[in-house]
Amino acid sequence: MRTVFSLLLILVFSVNAQKAPFSIDALYKIKNVSDPQISPDGKRIAFVVTDYNLAEGKANSDIYLMDSDGRNQKRMTTNPTSDHQPRWSTDGKSLLFISDRGGSAQAWLLPADGGEARQITDFYTGVQSAEWVPGKNQIVFSSFIFPECGADNACNQEILKDMQNGPL
Repeated sequence: MRTVFSLLLILVFSVNAQKAPFSIDALYKIKNVSDPQISPDGKRIAFVVTDYNLAEGKANSDIYLMDSDGRNQKRMTTNPTSDHQPRWSTDGKSLLFISDRGGSAQAWLLPADGGEARQITDFYTGVQSAEWVPGKNQIVFSSFIFPECGADNACNQEILKDMQNGPL
């Protein structure tokens, strides 16, 4: 009980000791770490770090790797666009991820030990998410397809464009 009370006092006094109020600007200076993915052998963790630029109204996400003990953190992607949703291959040798570095969100493959990422999809309405098929060297992905368009690429792209640039 005494420990809880002491911690509460420290918290109250440390909050009152702040020199400036916490602001939206300060919030956006904090890097966001998300989507941790443990490798199949349990030895490494892939995760996403997002930096925000409030002045430009932009964000950049990159994929990082580190050992499961927290050591050897390494930035795996350095693209100025968004790289996110890392997923380990079943053998742990590759990372599947989504990136809009080619102009639209597509699935990419990156060697887990480093090297160049390569685009593995070129779907006309982009890829929203992708996963490995368990136990296989195959992926499944989701994308927007509009029933009224069927396989008409131009129609699907037009509706997607209207949806992205709509009033909301």
